[in-house]
Amino acid sequence: MTKFNFKITDYSIHLGERVAVNVPVEGKDDVPIVLAAVITCRGEGGQMIKVNFYREKEGRLPSLTSSFEPMEDGKPSGTIWEPEKNYSNFIDLLRNESPIWGLIEEEKGVMEVRLYTGRWEPVGVGDEDYGAGVKQTT
Repeated sequence: MTKFNFKITDYSIHLGERVAVNVPVEGKDDVPIVLAAVITCRGEGGQMIKVNFYREKEGRLPSLTSSFEPMEDGKPSGTIWEPEKNYSNFIDLLRNESPIWGLIEEEKGVMEVRLYTGRWEPVGVGDEDYGAGVKQTT
């Protein structure tokens, strides 16, 4: 089992890429897609997670799976593939939640690459209403 868990410290956004790429799909031919945007998230130790947002075409694309590959310096790098319609959800998470964590995990041949928040908060309570783990009243 390979597992990396790290705090995301910064990110960059690349819009309008419109780059055609071929994505390998296990057991099938490579799938040609067009990237619409890329978000690159970096961890406090130089780790990286890239979220590639692809433009959906007519017809059904096979499910694109996350991947992991160490960078040249040996630090972990994960890739997430998401339809373009999910872009605003990722931006909302990165801009409005803190802290954000990255997870890269492979167990029994299954790869999982995720971004997630690191603390529990009550449903419907925003960061402006909730500090130090105690709900603020007005």
